[in-house]
Amino acid sequence: MAGNPFFAIEQNGTVHVFARSPDGHLLEWQWTSYEGRKLEDLHKIKFVDFISNSGQTISGDPKTCSEWRNIFVRDSNDHLKFWKNVSNGWQITDLTNVNGGTTISGNPMADCSNYNTKDIVARNSNGYLHHWSLRGTTWLAREIK
Repeated sequence: MAGNPFFAIEQNGTVHVFARSPDGHLLEWQWTSYEGRKLEDLHKIKFVDFISNSGQTISGDPKTCSEWRNIFVRDSNDHLKFWKNVSNGWQITDLTNVNGGTTISGNPMADCSNYNTKDIVARNSNGYLHHWSLRGTTWLAREIK
């Protein structure tokens, strides 16, 4: 493992821990009382609905959004990526496109007050804070100077 791990707990008691591997893959450890422990390299599993996925590895620490199905990471191109676990696999969205291509430098911070409301803050490549917000199905972004 490289960097700092991040964890989330489901209502059924399943513990999910996410971390970056030394080669830049996103790893997930799960612990459940009924299945025991397992480790998955998320770069090697089924993906659906790739949306602007560059296929790059991650370079920052992952952040979940209060629960394990929404993960935000900085990839090796300094793009903010949103990994979402849906019923038939993972999808990845490049949120850098939402803010006109401004890259980030540093790890994102995430907060999700409910299913369709997400707020992400990260330092952009100019050193300013940048705020991404999801309201319903629309992502918005702005620089905070």
